[in-house]
Amino acid sequence: MKKSIASTLFYILLSLSSGCSLSYGPALDQTGISKLDGLLQEKIDAKVHAILPKYYYVNVAVVRSNEIVLTKSYGHDRLDKTDVYASVSKPVTAMIVLQLLQEGKILSLDDDIGIYHSKYKNATPKEYGDSCVTFRQLLSHTSGVPHQSKLWSGGKLKLEFRPGTDVKYSTHGYGVLGDVIEEIAGKSYRQLVREYVGKPINANSFKVMHWFFDAPAGQVASTIEDMARFSTAVMNNKYISSDFLCDEVLKEHAKDRHGSIGLGWYCTGLNTNDLAGYHAGSNGRPRAFLAIKPHKKNAIAITGLNRSASNNQDFGQLTIDLMAIIENRDSIDSGR
Repeated sequence: MKKSIASTLFYILLSLSSGCSLSYGPALDQTGISKLDGLLQEKIDAKVHAILPKYYYVNVAVVRSNEIVLTKSYGHDRLDKTDVYASVSKPVTAMIVLQLLQEGKILSLDDDIGIYHSKYKNATPKEYGDSCVTFRQLLSHTSGVPHQSKLWSGGKLKLEFRPGTDVKYSTHGYGVLGDVIEEIAGKSYRQLVREYVGKPINANSFKVMHWFFDAPAGQVASTIEDMARFSTAVMNNKYISSDFLCDEVLKEHAKDRHGSIGLGWYCTGLNTNDLAGYHAGSNGRPRAFLAIKPHKKNAIAITGLNRSASNNQDFGQLTIDLMAIIENRDSIDSGR
């Protein structure tokens, strides 16, 4: 989610409830899982330490050839503590939606969400005729649901364009998805995260930090190791089939200035062995990034706490650099 007064408030609440404050003791790097050779570890450490002055801490997990080979907390020991995913929560919510589709509780991603939740029945403004909002549109930011501005007006969704005709990143869109899947499953979003995301992979740290309408867009949290487990689970049929992941989820359904938009993920390397799904997250100072490469079975997960909400997001470039280190050692050693 982008910076806002609301996100600043959520960060304050997060700090109070998780024991995360803006006052830390002496800096400390702490390594958990460590299966990389010394040279690769040195390369990764150097990349993280280069941006660390902007952060209170940065947590990194590396998955290489389907194995978690590194979990490390830089700056302060956060290895066993939960950190919020910010908008990386959106791929988590997408995995729940897609499992409900797989179970037959959602018949089609192109269904009108009003079929599944009466609140959204006939909720499209009159000027858009018989258009409806679908699961696919919400997942791919093509629904017209506003990002964070007023959601309802006169009993109708305050859409910014006719559903399916344009693209605009929408945090509220994922709030709507959370609302609808709660109705479908008869369970709270908190329960759905535990049962559909954490339980299948024995990742007990998964939780929703704070509940409010947009929590499915930005309030999922776990330890960095469980974030890595989530990435391997996505790539290895724990939630949905590999074919569906590569052929439908990580497929360009829309495109904005950030890149190709899949179902819950941004994606690149389409139709190649270098196919990747990724998402960035920023709840003001809490930051996150997740990238997966399902054909290569590699992934990078990062969380951290920025010293200033106005600092640029560094984790995208850091992810690119770390992925290059584990995939192409020669280019790194030659001074890339």
